[in-house]
Amino acid sequence: MPTLNERRYFGWRITKGDASRASTDFQGVPSILLPVPARDLHLASAADEGTDWNYENPTHPTLLIHSETTPATDYMSLAHDGCNAILTVAGGNFRLACADLVVANTFGLIVGHTAQQTISDGGGATDNIPEMQVLGTAQPDSTLMVGLSSATDALGPMLALVKSGNAAIGSRTAVVNNEYLGRIIAFGDDGTDLESPAAEIRFTVDGTVGTGIMPGAIELYTTPACSETLTLRGQWNAAGDYLHANGAGIVVGNTAQVSVNAS
Repeated sequence: MPTLNERRYFGWRITKGDASRASTDFQGVPSILLPVPARDLHLASAADEGTDWNYENPTHPTLLIHSETTPATDYMSLAHDGCNAILTVAGGNFRLACADLVVANTFGLIVGHTAQQTISDGGGATDNIPEMQVLGTAQPDSTLMVGLSSATDALGPMLALVKSGNAAIGSRTAVVNNEYLGRIIAFGDDGTDLESPAAEIRFTVDGTVGTGIMPGAIELYTTPACSETLTLRGQWNAAGDYLHANGAGIVVGNTAQVSVNAS
């Protein structure tokens, strides 16, 4: 425990930490000085005094605001480590450091609403809750734009779908033939949920993969009437050929297919 003399240097104090702010009539600026090695300042309910706040001895001064009900696990902390300005909410579910916004796994980034919406994995039944969602009630607030302004880039902005054969992020294992690399699916509200898909574009490996070699194909799926099951309609393969799926066809200038017997 600090002595009475030491207590003068902890807590609220007028200090000359910023010497340029000192004058003959105002010697310094109001400050909160924290003891070393504690360095943490807590805002919590008086009823929680003496409980385990699950936080001790940070390396840089840290402000923590605790919840009333679970102060040890639900809090917000604000600190700076000399490079990163770090804001942590609810014990680590949200973290802002340097120029990167880091959101912990299972938590999400939601724009335009207060909760995540559930779709499916494309099968119409298995729940899939995207962790990044842009939700709105009109065209402008439900539109996601990716833009590029450049006088030298001729390709424009890019939407990248990436798939690795390795289960660890950042580790490398080659994907294999017929493996799906990404999908774009359109879902509609069927009056019960948002899990029924209407159409899908799939990107798949179409051949043997090697260093610098990634043959690919694009598959097109639609959902038939009275169903929520996506059905393959055709594919552009690695050779550039368009292949019809069984039962699919091309209709020109009509509303239905016309049968033609091969001779």
